[in-house]
Amino acid sequence: MSSDKVAQSDRLARLRHDVKSALSPALLAADQIATSTDPTVRGRAEQIITAIESVREMLSSRA
Repeated sequence: MSSDKVAQSDRLARLRHDVKSALSPALLAADQIATSTDPTVRGRAEQIITAIESVREMLSSRA
């Protein structure tokens, strides 16, 4: 593998890691919001959780 491809692969790996790390606090907050007694709020929190988990899964599968 050329040094350019290795460098690009390293950058992408760091970016995937950084994005997944940035999503963690959002996921924790959404988990807390999902405990709301308001069904609308709970539903929105579940949408957020599903979206974040989908992105994290996509990033993990590209490793």
